[in-house]
Amino acid sequence: LYPTLIEYCGLDAPHKLSGQSFRQIIEDPSAKYLKPAYTQVRRDTVEMGYSVRFGDWRFTQWGKRGEGGVELYYSAADKNGYYNFADNPEYTEIRLELSRLLRVGYPDLSDEP
Repeated sequence: LYPTLIEYCGLDAPHKLSGQSFRQIIEDPSAKYLKPAYTQVRRDTVEMGYSVRFGDWRFTQWGKRGEGGVELYYSAADKNGYYNFADNPEYTEIRLELSRLLRVGYPDLSDEP
């Protein structure tokens, strides 16, 4: 959020910042964001989930090797994330591409089991 706040305040960054401003998306929610967004969340006391969101898709891998499973959601058709398309053969190509993008953001992850 820091890059967004300093942009709104009209300030110069005191150093190179990690992240970028969300001002464009805040002011125009319909604007397309062309870079992947990465998140990490803990599901229980030992399992970490790693996600990448790009466009209308979100791919999540549970565990460093995907040992806790993978999820693939398409928010344009399923805004609440009820339908996991990860095992649907029609979406193999998008799953593989998002899996590749996930490793760009988290290089320490292994390929899915």
